[in-house]
Amino acid sequence: MTFLKYIITVAEEKKLSKASERLFITSSALSQCIKKLEGELGIPIFEKINNQTFHLTEGGRIYVEAAKEILDKKEHTYRILKDVQHANRGNFTFGCSPKRGLAMLSNIYPKFYKAFPDVKIDLQEANLNTLRDSVLKGSVDIAILTPLNEEHKQLNLEPIDQEEVILAIPYTHPLAHLAGNNGTGTIPLANLKLFKSDNWMLANKNSMHRNLTDQLFQQASFVPDKVLLETSTTGVHLSAIEEGIAVSLVPMPRNPDEVKIIKLHLEPRPYRKLYAAYRKSYLLSKNQRYFIDLMAEFYRTARNQTLPPHRTGW
Repeated sequence: MTFLKYIITVAEEKKLSKASERLFITSSALSQCIKKLEGELGIPIFEKINNQTFHLTEGGRIYVEAAKEILDKKEHTYRILKDVQHANRGNFTFGCSPKRGLAMLSNIYPKFYKAFPDVKIDLQEANLNTLRDSVLKGSVDIAILTPLNEEHKQLNLEPIDQEEVILAIPYTHPLAHLAGNNGTGTIPLANLKLFKSDNWMLANKNSMHRNLTDQLFQQASFVPDKVLLETSTTGVHLSAIEEGIAVSLVPMPRNPDEVKIIKLHLEPRPYRKLYAAYRKSYLLSKNQRYFIDLMAEFYRTARNQTLPPHRTGW
């Protein structure tokens, strides 16, 4: 495996001196390794342009591609073995948002503890992008995420909840007539730009909700002229709208009649989808499988119950 790494490094650096510095060996030792390998293969791997500059031959290119595949498989295998060892220990690290995720965790933890009293859950509170990176690196085992980019394809994603995102505006807004008599209406997503000049309330940067709303602004081809405040506390958004000083994209309130705002559905309707995320190589233990099932049960029950207006956070 060491020879493979040596050859790949020389191919990347193209200079023996730079490759040897990166590998912490002498140039002469690295040169001897190349000669030995070429002798075993019976073909040249590098074409020496001068005493220090090396270019791959056609045979060398084939060898380096195969070497990279071998090292990738080695790394993947070690990662799987590490995940198996970690899963067998029982304890795990769970990542969630500081507000929304904690409300869910406080609800399901008593039931989890009764089933697995000896399992310790290490909690990591962070925003969406930090949690995603932590899961990919392995410092967080399971996290609640709202996937919106290519990196999420590297993860296993189990759906646990979804909620519609609507445009909420004050009753006194000049465009309040877009809603019906019950304060609810529907507008095309492109018509979001009609509210470009309003005071906007936005979620914190790098939060799950902010990633989604930025995507909606991009689809509607505009950016708000004025952002009044950036906060992921839902109650601040709803209060500002009720007071007539701002508009915002918010999750549809579970008890819409108790929130004194105009609710405009967007067409097509956007949904903020929540997933339990973990690495594709990660093997869930029995207690982790139960934990994810409890999360899904919590959100499923919450959707079917009459709850007070949600004013905590995203």
